[in-house]
Amino acid sequence: MEARRLVCGDAYAFQGDERHVVFLSMVSAPNVRIGTLAGQDSKQRFNVAASRAQDQLWLFHSVSLEDLSDRCVRRRLLEYCLSPYQDDTVGERYSNPSLSAMCTTVFARAASTFELRCLQAIKRAITTG
Repeated sequence: MEARRLVCGDAYAFQGDERHVVFLSMVSAPNVRIGTLAGQDSKQRFNVAASRAQDQLWLFHSVSLEDLSDRCVRRRLLEYCLSPYQDDTVGERYSNPSLSAMCTTVFARAASTFELRCLQAIKRAITTG
């Protein structure tokens, strides 16, 4: 593990650190009620966990979208991972024309698919609050 610099931990263990590949677990025991994570602290924790990946983010999950509330950050992450290219029309959801134009310019400069996906996630976060 040391030779490959493998680290296992929660989101706080990775604060300020980046990895080329990040594996996230969203696994729940069967027949267990899954609570909604919608508070600011949950959003922060998921943002830290997902944004540590430089090249790849792998989400392992045992839950489906139907198991999660529409307000839950886990659902939003799972939706994105299931359909990462779903939102590739740039700027359509923005009500601010200058923000839309800026995002169009930034998206056009994306150097990789991973970078484009990150920009799309940021765009969604801006538009949904």
